[in-house]
Parts: sequence; structure tokens; C-alpha cells
Amino acid sequence: MQDGLDPLFAASITIGKGGSMSAHAAAKPIELQEQGWRTHLIKVINLAEQPEALSEGNPNAGPLPNTPADQVERRWLDLKLYNSRPLKPGLGGLGA
Repeated sequence: MQDGLDPLFAASITIGKGGSMSAHAAAKPIELQEQGWRTHLIKVINLAEQPEALSEGNPNAGPLPNTPADQVERRWLDLKLYNSRPLKPGLGGLGA
């Protein structure tokens, strides 16, 4: 199953045993869509076996309503994690 999904990932995030994190982009270019949205898969390699849930954050992400005028041009990303069924709330996974 993993071999079938690996070519579809937009990026991978590795959580190291000491809690360090690294991210790697996919080898193929990612298609973005203006005035619309696309869903992209991110692979999480949890070497630290952290059970907590992931959280997202980016200074370019956020809702546009009530955004200060000087920040509107920088808001180009709508970022949401899917963490509903069939996924568990925290991280899990298989050993490396």
C-alpha cells in the first residue's frame, strides 16, 4: 500500500527520535490552482513515536475576513488538516 501512495505525496515530514523535524518536498512539481483548492497528501514519518496530534501553522495562511489591510496580500494559503474518521486523533504508524 505504501509503495502505491508514495508517488502521490506532496511532501514528507520526519519527526526524529529527539523531537527534531525535517521536511522534504516531492521530486515532482505540485500543481496549484488559483481561485480554487486542491488536496495534497503529506507523509509523516514518526521516528520519535510521538502520540500527539499534528497542528498546522503558516504566516501566509488564515481567513481573509477581518484581516488587517497590510496582511491581505500575504494571505494566499488555506491550510487545514484532515483528522476525522478513519484517522485517529493522534499520530501512530508503523516502525521504520
